[in-house]
Amino acid sequence: MLRTTVWLSTWLLVASAATSLLGIGYHAADPGQIEDDFRAIAQHFGGVRTFLTHVGPVNTIDVAAKVGIKIAVGVPLEPKQLFDSNVEAAIDGAKSHPDTLDAVYVGNEELLGGMPEAQLVHAIRQAKQRLVDAGLTNVSVGTVQTDGSFLEHPQVADACDVMGVNIHPFFSEGPPAANFRARWQVIKSKFSSKARLTETGWPSAGGRSPTGQTADLAVATAFFKDFQAWHDQEKTELPYWFMFQDVPSKGGYETYFGLSTVDGKWKVNLTAASHGPSAVAPLDNAAQALAAGHQLRNDSSPTVSVTFTTLDGLGLTVQGNNIVAAQGMPANFSWRQATSSIETADGGCWTVSEQALDVEIVDCDKDDPQQKWIVEPRVNHVKHVTTQQCVEVSSTPEHHARLTPCDETNREQQLRVGGYEDTPCTTVEKNVDYAGNDIGHAEAETIGGCCNLCLHMPTCRAFSLAQGMCWLKSSVGVKTDKQGVDSAALA
Repeated sequence: MLRTTVWLSTWLLVASAATSLLGIGYHAADPGQIEDDFRAIAQHFGGVRTFLTHVGPVNTIDVAAKVGIKIAVGVPLEPKQLFDSNVEAAIDGAKSHPDTLDAVYVGNEELLGGMPEAQLVHAIRQAKQRLVDAGLTNVSVGTVQTDGSFLEHPQVADACDVMGVNIHPFFSEGPPAANFRARWQVIKSKFSSKARLTETGWPSAGGRSPTGQTADLAVATAFFKDFQAWHDQEKTELPYWFMFQDVPSKGGYETYFGLSTVDGKWKVNLTAASHGPSAVAPLDNAAQALAAGHQLRNDSSPTVSVTFTTLDGLGLTVQGNNIVAAQGMPANFSWRQATSSIETADGGCWTVSEQALDVEIVDCDKDDPQQKWIVEPRVNHVKHVTTQQCVEVSSTPEHHARLTPCDETNREQQLRVGGYEDTPCTTVEKNVDYAGNDIGHAEAETIGGCCNLCLHMPTCRAFSLAQGMCWLKSSVGVKTDKQGVDSAALA
């Protein structure tokens, strides 16, 4: 993605130390923090990719070598003095640590911004020649651009030893995993082994993309798992996930692409392995994800009893192995947030048929991605995590429930959610923000819903609710007046 600030990326080791690396983005806000961050990341990751070779006085190749991880560095095209200084830093770092430097990428998504391809090709060749003149003939040099840009400008790919490809389904249409895999196959078929994946990801919060995709934690987690599965199949070299931490300064959904919160707490469980196989386990409910690996306060999974009714007054119920809408009282279902499952009264679980995308009932399996659902009372939607589509009640006489692309204007997807009750909390302070002490965040419609999240996070003691976003706090801290923000502490 095009960035005006400094970004770094890291590689997550998921198979053998020699060949299987995944990448993840890292925001370099403070040069003095880079070494500590690299050391923390190295508990799970095997390398780092930077968009700058030096950040202030810090040569990132030196830092990577010090902590024992590989690095592919970036060189900005403009201004010229920054281009020159970063090429020199790459030369210095490569000479000092030849086994640490993996590649040099010149530029990032300039073609998307309208830069003439001849200007970019010239910069790539110039950087490559300066490395050769310094006696560094084995360093791979290329650029990072979107998949569409490379397809439109094959001459740029011709100038590269390696080409860094950014693919972001969030700014396209359809289920993220299918979109990503299809686009990668196009790149692979045209450019073969020269192509490297340098960015893909999904935000955990922040609203909708221009194409209507929804930023959502469960979707991001599911996509990340599929990304790993894709890499296990493809065995591609050095693919990167975007990104490591949330960055509040970006605003909107751009803030929430992090696989961890702003303070570095993971939204998923990562098995520590910096030089061997690494596993990722999703944290299935919002409270767990925000707790970044902590356990719930008790062993009981938060479960909500719900009913679903169409705008025409039909209630969702079970008919055979199918979910249908019918006259009369709707059936009671249990939305088990710890497993993201919707369960029937007799213990079956909602799932989706692979071909017709009909909603059906099967035996519950907490590890089955087809059984993952999100209930969204605020918009009257029930969303399937894996496909990112919404439940729709067909207008046929059978009124079968099925999946179709989410559309807030589609009345057949409007399902009134009954029985969803908030948990009471302590006295609410209106127009007051508990500044700082953030340990996580998630979408919440009401102060009671925000309280529910806090109750199920072990370290949460207070929270602030602002514009549908619940900010969880380790303590009340400093109180500040802020219009539109409501805050409360646990009793």
